Amino acid sequence: MKEDSNLVRKYLDYELEEEKTRRGIEKEIFEKGISQGISQGIEKKQREMVISFYNQGVSLDIISKASNLTISEVEEILKSK
Repeated sequence: MKEDSNLVRKYLDYELEEEKTRRGIEKEIFEKGISQGISQGIEKKQREMVISFYNQGVSLDIISKASNLTISEVEEILKSK
């Protein structure tokens, strides 16, 4: 009987550790997803700003300085619009 309760305890401890691991993985995936979404949103807004400035006649040099991008990066954004 005592042996059975030890087995049950070991099994429950194992299940508890497994659940902690699953929750940790889920939390990590969630946090990475949030971080990735924020990064994509920032990049999208930056692209929109570059295109808007360009459409208003702002020079590539000023766009580059205002967006903290190189002129080459600005040109790449404008090519892909």
